Amino acid sequence: MSLERNKADIRIYACGGGGISIASKIYDWKNKALDGFANVKFAFVDTSKSNFKIPVDDEDVYLIEELDGQGKKRGLDAKESIIPVIADIVQNHKPSSLNIVLHTLAGGSGSVLSPLIVKELLNRDAPVIVVAIGDNGSVIESNTTLKTLQTYENLAINVVKKPIVMAYYYNEGSASRKEVDKYVINMIESLRCLFANQHIGLDSQDLYHWLRYDKVTDYPNQLAVLTMVGSNDDLHKVYGKAISVATLAAEGESTDYPETVEYHTEGEISKELSSKIYSVTTHFVISDGLVDRVAKDIESHLAKLKEEKDSRVIRQSIIKGVNDADESGLIV
Repeated sequence: MSLERNKADIRIYACGGGGISIASKIYDWKNKALDGFANVKFAFVDTSKSNFKIPVDDEDVYLIEELDGQGKKRGLDAKESIIPVIADIVQNHKPSSLNIVLHTLAGGSGSVLSPLIVKELLNRDAPVIVVAIGDNGSVIESNTTLKTLQTYENLAINVVKKPIVMAYYYNEGSASRKEVDKYVINMIESLRCLFANQHIGLDSQDLYHWLRYDKVTDYPNQLAVLTMVGSNDDLHKVYGKAISVATLAAEGESTDYPETVEYHTEGEISKELSSKIYSVTTHFVISDGLVDRVAKDIESHLAKLKEEKDSRVIRQSIIKGVNDADESGLIV
């Protein structure tokens, strides 16, 4: 009997312009097998061809026909064109050992496609993690970010009735977007390692229960947040109460998490491999905080913007009192 374990696959569903932009930077992972890392499959899902900056294999693309973007208007064609094809998207790009749904919360397409794909994956009992980026650069982006977070919470509590785990990042001006992309890619690469099915003491059922903590704890279903914590990090990086933790540690390093949590699973990796991810000991922490604070911050920001708008003095039109326009609209 062979004790060799088959390396796992993960699938990245890159949705909308923001998701596709980041996934394009790591598309070469598709053909790059690495020891200790899962193989990677991609699904680029969008309503517009305009977001593709690099050549992508046809088999990795699902473009919703008859649409040409959403122009940041969330839900513009959801019922007519998007909802009916979600099952087909997942059927054509089948789930893997881990499914990462990558998108921006503020985009018109990604903010609708992604929660619906997550819903479909969870209905199929597939392991899924959302990697999402919020933005409040404009009123419409703030509103869309808030509504997308609320959608995920509603799905978790009232629809699929399963926890939804999200690694949340935040764009704070154009200068920081490259840095945010680096953090996102580092998270995805570390998850690629975590789900490789190659590590001592860690199997797929351990990781299934880490994500589906509702199976092994009495913690309520909700939108939960995923954070990586290293051996030298302050636990204040973790938002709220830690619920479920998966740990990768180099041989000889401690796998202990500093606090007692509802569920904890551990795996041992080589020192060489640990240097390629976040830390010599990396804790992947699912916690119950952050999203409530983010929602309150956005609501406060929107209220302030509305107050400013309501108090704004609208200038008088320069055509007031002008009566000599002809039927073409010309004033001569």
